[in-house]
Amino acid sequence: MDKFSKKAKEGLQKGVEFLRHRAQETVELHKATSHLKELQKRHEECIRDLGYRTYAMLQKGTLDQRVLRERYVEALELEKAIQRAIKEQENIRDRYSTDLQIFVPPTTAPIYCPYCQATVPPSSSRCPECEAPMPGRTASQESPGGPRDSRRAGEDPPGP
Repeated sequence: MDKFSKKAKEGLQKGVEFLRHRAQETVELHKATSHLKELQKRHEECIRDLGYRTYAMLQKGTLDQRVLRERYVEALELEKAIQRAIKEQENIRDRYSTDLQIFVPPTTAPIYCPYCQATVPPSSSRCPECEAPMPGRTASQESPGGPRDSRRAGEDPPGP
């Protein structure tokens, strides 16, 4: 029973650590998303203001390029900041995705022998039960010969 308790405690600790990582990721992504939305809002306002100023100046018949240029440069800087914010979001996702692989190892689907339906390790070029060559494996991985049963040469292997 002590062994079971120890395993349960380890599993619980791992679960708590996993949830802590997910919570940190959520908070960081929320902050990054809020920052990105604020930048996008400011950029939109800047572009709108640039249009209003241009329109007003054209109505008066005087075009102050210095004022327009300042607003244009501000819009360009906001565009760069938006690109950095998008990159930061991607970095957060990548960082936490990599961190979470510690808690949730990637799963691989089992591979079955097409002749005898035995489970075959992913690195094997032949079935451990009937020694049939595994499809998709290179010839250099396989040893000559065929399955070790009594099939005659030229016969098709039996179906599943």
